[in-house]
Amino acid sequence: MKAPKKLTLALAGALAALVAASIGWAAIPDDGGVIHGCYKKDSGALRVYDTGASPVKSCTTKEAPLDWNQQGGVTDAYYNDSTGTAMVSDTSWPGSWAASNFVPEGSYVIFADLGLKGFGVSYPTGTTSCRLNVHDNDTNKDYWSNGRGSYPADGVAPLSFQVAWKFGAGGGTISVRCISPVQAQVESVHLSALKVGQIH
Repeated sequence: MKAPKKLTLALAGALAALVAASIGWAAIPDDGGVIHGCYKKDSGALRVYDTGASPVKSCTTKEAPLDWNQQGGVTDAYYNDSTGTAMVSDTSWPGSWAASNFVPEGSYVIFADLGLKGFGVSYPTGTTSCRLNVHDNDTNKDYWSNGRGSYPADGVAPLSFQVAWKFGAGGGTISVRCISPVQAQVESVHLSALKVGQIH
C-alpha cells in the first residue's frame, strides 16, 4: 500500500497578506469581494495573491487558478465548530481527535483554526503537532497538511491550516488531529469547508 500523499502547507505569505488586507495594506479581497488564489496541481497546496500588488504574483504553470467570493451562500459552506476543549494525549500519529466533519462531493477550500494550550495548573512548554486531514472516500486514502506550534506556559498559541481539495461522488471527511510529547489541549476549534468552483 502506498504511503499517504502529503499536502504541503504553502500559505504563510498568503496569511500575512490577508492580515494586511484587514488594515488596508493589500487588495485581498479585490474591490468586487473576490479572493484570488492558485493551487498546486500535484498537491492541492493553496496560496492567495494580491491583484493590486506590483508585480502581481499570479499562477505559474505548475498551478491552477482558484477564485472565490469573500462571502458565499449558505448552501456553499459546511461547518463543524467545537468551542470546547479536546485533550491531546497521543504521542504518535494518527493522533488525538479534535474535530471532524463529513463533506459531500465537490471542490472546496478547507480551513481549520484552533488554539494550543498546555494542560494543568503548572506544565512545561512544549511542541504540539496538528494535522488538517482529508480522507477521500473514493480512493480510501488520507491526505494532510501539517502544522506545529509551541504552547506557552501561561497562554494559548494559535494554529491555522488551509488546503484545496476535490471530493468525488463518495465525498469524504475532514478532521483535525494532534500529537504532543506531553499532555496538552486544543481549544476553540473551527473547521470549515467552503465550496468553490471546479478543482481539476
